[in-house]
Amino acid sequence: MAGVPVTSDDRGFTVICRVSRRTRYNSWMKYIKGSLKKAAIRPSIIGVSHELISERAYTLWLHQGRPENREVENWLQAEAQVLAARDSK
Repeated sequence: MAGVPVTSDDRGFTVICRVSRRTRYNSWMKYIKGSLKKAAIRPSIIGVSHELISERAYTLWLHQGRPENREVENWLQAEAQVLAARDSK
């Protein structure tokens, strides 16, 4: 990507103009996985995929305006929503 400015934000994310949604998602997932490891939270729910919970947590984060330091709360909320959806079927 020659000619595209590359910098890092305060959390260490690489910021590149014109990045795809998937690239932003992957960067966010790397950040959230690191944060969850620090908090010693593991998705130990049988029958619910890690990716499904992470996508829901990412959606919550986007709808909240991308706040900082809410990754654990968003993960737990996403986990609860995914479980509730699974149980209602």
